[in-house]
Amino acid sequence: MIGNRFDNFLAGGLLGIASFGAYNVGNNVAAMITQSAFQPLERVLFPSFAKLTGDKTRLNEAFQKSQASLFAIGFPMGVGLALIAEPFVYLTLGPKWSIAVTVIQFIAPVLGMQIVFGPSNALAYALGATRTLFNRGIVLLIFRVPIVLAGLYFFGLIGLLVARVISGGIVVSVVNFYIVRSLTGLSPWRQLFVTWRSWVSGGAMILALLALRELTGPITNNFAAGKALVETVLLGGGVYCSVHAALWIISGRSQIGVEAELMKVISAILGRFRKPRERSV
Repeated sequence: MIGNRFDNFLAGGLLGIASFGAYNVGNNVAAMITQSAFQPLERVLFPSFAKLTGDKTRLNEAFQKSQASLFAIGFPMGVGLALIAEPFVYLTLGPKWSIAVTVIQFIAPVLGMQIVFGPSNALAYALGATRTLFNRGIVLLIFRVPIVLAGLYFFGLIGLLVARVISGGIVVSVVNFYIVRSLTGLSPWRQLFVTWRSWVSGGAMILALLALRELTGPITNNFAAGKALVETVLLGGGVYCSVHAALWIISGRSQIGVEAELMKVISAILGRFRKPRERSV
């Protein structure tokens, strides 16, 4: 908790109440949209992993499936939220919350990327490696506090946000990569590789939305904000899902990923509709 909330202890005094309020609101919005929905899903993984602790191969496969699936949903949510931050904040908070827009644009992509490590907590609990999680907390505290303190003290709000990106995006990733490797034997490269379709699809989504932004005018009223929000969500979601599905098909329909899980769900639903028809016949 000290590591996660350390910036709040100091930001109010160093930034001023107005800037701190906007920072806190932007931070909470980014966390609520990108991570809150995934925490219950991560808790569901614990009993699933616990059943597989005696079979390392199946456990590693289940872990990577969860990594790929959660990241495929969380990554575009984080990046997408950053890209719709301006119209979203304009509609929900008003035009005077531009600082919150900046906060979301910095923080949301980092929180979205961190979702790939969500299953590591459930994995550690299933393997009884809670000491590993404690050690991770200590290491992150040691690195995060000086980085955030230096950024905030010397460069103000922008320094704080850059420090959050460095500590949350780089330091957290490195530490978690090696924790997962110690628990499963999976190298950082293998952990990254299962998410490659999401990275490529996310890049295509970013390019499409940046092109759309060049074609649209500035946001000056609620109608323009609403229009920009709808257009961005539809275009971004369409591009991301289309590219992701195409890459899945081209790469041989891998069983590790959200596409395979969706196909199982769709097949199960279609199977329920077919049974009544067969009985009636």
